[in-house]
Amino acid sequence: MCSPFYEDPTRIARVLIARPAPFRPDWYGRREEETTILKNDTLKIDAAIFDLDGTLIDSIAAYVELAEEMFRRLHLPPVSGKVILERIRDTKDNWANLFAVEEMREGLMEEAAAIYKEISPRLFTADVKMLPGSGSTLRKLSAAGISIGLVTSTHSRSMDGKLYPLRENGLMELIGATIAIEDTQRIKPHPDPLIECAKRLGVSPERSIYVGDSHSDIRAGKSAGMKAIGVLTGMDNYETLKREDPYMIIDSVAHLSRAVHY
Repeated sequence: MCSPFYEDPTRIARVLIARPAPFRPDWYGRREEETTILKNDTLKIDAAIFDLDGTLIDSIAAYVELAEEMFRRLHLPPVSGKVILERIRDTKDNWANLFAVEEMREGLMEEAAAIYKEISPRLFTADVKMLPGSGSTLRKLSAAGISIGLVTSTHSRSMDGKLYPLRENGLMELIGATIAIEDTQRIKPHPDPLIECAKRLGVSPERSIYVGDSHSDIRAGKSAGMKAIGVLTGMDNYETLKREDPYMIIDSVAHLSRAVHY
């Protein structure tokens, strides 16, 4: 039996336009006065390296919607957005983490991969945008002569769709190096991808910052010898980030000027 998406290929577009308000973590959009800045000084750096999902692009709701569609089409009991994020928080494109042990069955991962391959390009292209202020921050950093890199746990095969918001806004020309999950043997929270990114940019990790939205980003940044800066626009809340003792926590990339001199 064909899936509803094959029977009506326009359905996905209608779902994207007419769906309810997207899922947001409780801490998303935290008011500025609630955010604690952990350091009062500003840094002088050679490079700013960023995580992608929930840091530069507003993709968290898209992941939740994609997972919900997987559960529906795989005839599995639905789970909450919060549970979905808990399961995929470290490697969002590794859908094996999405399913509980009792939900696994023969052929499930192959079916899930097919659903992801079918839906994700349209979903991310139609629905994922730059987070407010992130584009202008990248432009200001570049204009100040600061090198810019991306480190993500996204697979290379998915990068084209993930980078669409940056291409659409003319930002890819500012990116000096992009590290996907296959580019190093170990992934975040290990420091390897960040160190590789700094190497490709031709900068010292000690003169770099790493900005991300999750505890694994903070651990990776600190392990790489970089100043790790947390943002509250993605996977983890303030308390979770603070436990990792980052250099600073800010509301979003739009407020990076509080941490970095440029």
